[in-house]
Amino acid sequence: MSFLLALEDIKMRSDGWANQTTAQPIGIALLLMMIIVIMAAPRRFAVLPFFILACFAARQRVVIASLDFDFIRLLVVFGWLRVFSRLETRGFKWKGADTVFAGWCIAGFVAPIILFKTTSIITVQLGQLLTIAGGYFLFRQLVRTWDDVFTFVRGAVIIGIPVCAMFMIEKFTARNYFASFGGIPPLTQIRNGEIRAQGGFAHPILAGAFWASMAPLFAALWWKKGIDTWLAIIGVFVALFISWACASSTPLVAVMAATFAGGMFFFRDRMRTVRWGILGVLIFLQIVKTKPVWHMFVYADLIGGSTGWHRYNVIDKAIKNFSQWAMFGTPSTANWGFTDITNHFVLEGVRGGFLTLVLAIWIMVMAFGGVGRLWRLAEPNKAQVAMAWALGACMFAHLTSFLAVAYFGQIVTLFGIHVAMIASLAPGKRAFLKQQRAATIAGRRRVVAKRAESQWTGQPGAPTFARDGGAA
Repeated sequence: MSFLLALEDIKMRSDGWANQTTAQPIGIALLLMMIIVIMAAPRRFAVLPFFILACFAARQRVVIASLDFDFIRLLVVFGWLRVFSRLETRGFKWKGADTVFAGWCIAGFVAPIILFKTTSIITVQLGQLLTIAGGYFLFRQLVRTWDDVFTFVRGAVIIGIPVCAMFMIEKFTARNYFASFGGIPPLTQIRNGEIRAQGGFAHPILAGAFWASMAPLFAALWWKKGIDTWLAIIGVFVALFISWACASSTPLVAVMAATFAGGMFFFRDRMRTVRWGILGVLIFLQIVKTKPVWHMFVYADLIGGSTGWHRYNVIDKAIKNFSQWAMFGTPSTANWGFTDITNHFVLEGVRGGFLTLVLAIWIMVMAFGGVGRLWRLAEPNKAQVAMAWALGACMFAHLTSFLAVAYFGQIVTLFGIHVAMIASLAPGKRAFLKQQRAATIAGRRRVVAKRAESQWTGQPGAPTFARDGGAA
């Protein structure tokens, strides 16, 4: 997900197709349609074009003045043109979450430049800055209300229907028809006899993690009733099927994590105890086991053929080589015995140093804290409370995926959308306390008014009074 010399850009340069346009006619047509939508549609629909491109044509790019622009990056540019032309920055409030995100962007931008000391890396980092920082703050402008969130989730369900159909075809035929949009091989990889559907993504794990993180938001539509109930059923089916079709343990574990997080809703008033309990169990296991607690990754294999030992080794080597990457990251992990970093937190440190890693973790902490404030203020609206908690569950799914895969490509955009939604809707700590005090005072006033009304209109077994003050 990071600027941090994104893996996609590294691969692009190593394969020798930098500064080459790879867009296909059908992909260009889709891009032009999405540009029209984002420029002309009402604000509540303006995030959906990013989701559509992420599902179908995110792997395509064009070269403009020797600079590489993938389709999502281009859409970010047009999104900002829309925002400025419509003066949609009015009413925007900078929050603590934005400060942390901006700090992470700056740290991730500067560290590789210091590390590699080349002019070409500046170009790469500027492109990543535009995609990630530009995308996040654009989503902060476009998502302002609960209606914006529910519109996005409903739209994602509808978009997911044809996507799921294409995944079904791929799963049972090993032919990927997303390849017609460009950037994806037409034949699907097979591991241990299992077809690993990947759709429009660079890797099956990323495709599964993408849709696994959407499952809680789809499920939350159930509480809106009406047509949204059916959309919830369809959306959950889409997310679960695609997660299964990818034939990877990571997406299935993410689904299980999201389900667990959703179930914690019934213990929402005791989450502090739950969090400390989980931490206590991990500390206990670390003390009593001969292997470190992250050795449990060795046993994380739900499909067969998973590289659990490698994921354990990545964390273990990162800890043992802390001094090598702590300042500004490290140019290579070859001396660790591997270069494939299948842990996003480790990637943050390797590509940007300890500060970047801390800020990445802080983004997650701020998001979970925002969800806690959000669902409390959303009561007693059941649909909003459910969606607020679902945002926390999808962040927990991302957190789980981070432990087994390094994010790059279009899933970065989805993560930015989720974080931006929480930051836009959740009040800061001071505003939250102020609103809580106001709600408490208003509640007390309602109680007093209700008591006065009961005396005025009368209750069973008590004397009543007429409106003019006389006895009834």
